[in-house]
Amino acid sequence: MFAEFVRRGRELSENSFKVVSRKNAAKPRSIENKSEIETSNKFQHLMDVEEQETLTEPPKTFIPAINLKLTNDYNLTLQEISRNHPETTNKYDRGYIKITPNSLEDREKNY
Repeated sequence: MFAEFVRRGRELSENSFKVVSRKNAAKPRSIENKSEIETSNKFQHLMDVEEQETLTEPPKTFIPAINLKLTNDYNLTLQEISRNHPETTNKYDRGYIKITPNSLEDREKNY
């Protein structure tokens, strides 16, 4: 009896179909032949590396500033720095004096 019930269940599932709503149904799609779009390379002039190298400037070197913490004798220290290196710029910034040398060599040698 059970075997017959299983057999009928299989026959019904194979022969019957499920009704699907229009919202979930797959819609037939038309296949369009898309043609290739030909474009020109607008950046071709950038590929000329030789010309570009001659036109570019050398990169600017970043010279890190020296931060001098304020002490009781900071005025004497600033006077000495300004006498020895008049081309440096000194600015006050949040409790520190920011000393910016003119070149990287000056920073390495003298400070």
